[in-house]
Amino acid sequence: SAIIEGIHVTPVYCESLSRLSAVVVPLLLTIPDPARLRQHFVRRGRQAPSRSTARYLESFDQIWSLQEFFIAEAERCAVVVLPNDELGRTVDRAMDAIAAALVRRFGGTVPAPEGREPDERLLEERVCACL
Repeated sequence: SAIIEGIHVTPVYCESLSRLSAVVVPLLLTIPDPARLRQHFVRRGRQAPSRSTARYLESFDQIWSLQEFFIAEAERCAVVVLPNDELGRTVDRAMDAIAAALVRRFGGTVPAPEGREPDERLLEERVCACL
């Protein structure tokens, strides 16, 4: 198993991944609030000084536009967009998407997560326009 991540892995990338015999579950993590995204860059700059906060904040408008482009591409390709607003909820949504993809591939049912219902939108059959 492998996880390929990074801003360079666009939703359109699923076209080449569709040729693999693996179960591919493309997910796009976003930070949907501009103020929170700025805070993210400030926090990351403190944790990793080599990734200068100023560099990202100076290019914020372009970064925000790029995220909007990726969101539009993900929606066009039926890729699950996960707002990274709260860690537990984001992980739950990601696991729901992975479980739904495995059920579509191998059959069966998705067990209800403890204490909550799975995200029904992820359980629908999705046809990716990019594939």
